Amino acid sequence: MSVEPMNYGFEWATLCAERREHLAKQPGGQYTSLDSQSRIDVLGEYKMMCFSERIRVRSRAIWKRPTAIEAIQLYVINKHHWPLDEVENLEVSDFVFLLREELEELLLSPEEFEPIRQQVAHTPELEIFLPHTAK
Repeated sequence: MSVEPMNYGFEWATLCAERREHLAKQPGGQYTSLDSQSRIDVLGEYKMMCFSERIRVRSRAIWKRPTAIEAIQLYVINKHHWPLDEVENLEVSDFVFLLREELEELLLSPEEFEPIRQQVAHTPELEIFLPHTAK
């Protein structure tokens, strides 16, 4: 059973646009650049999406591939021995917080990093994001 691959560019752009819109609505927001701040803010969530995609695609279950959130729930249940009833109502943002160490250590593949690189290649931000990719 083939798995529809994640569209990294679309997912990254969507996260950035949603965060930029949120920041723009904040009263008195003092940001040097909404674009820059939104990219920094969503990196953890994007890495979580990539992490869950890796788990989801790796699944050999032919009866049903897990969704992105199910993949993360299954990871937490298996790796950290949390009961299902404690993880089934958690949001992605909760997992970004709870799996912070895993996400900090996760290096994005060149394919996963490409949408970020395209946005920051000619900016000082590139140095901020480079430690999050495999070289």
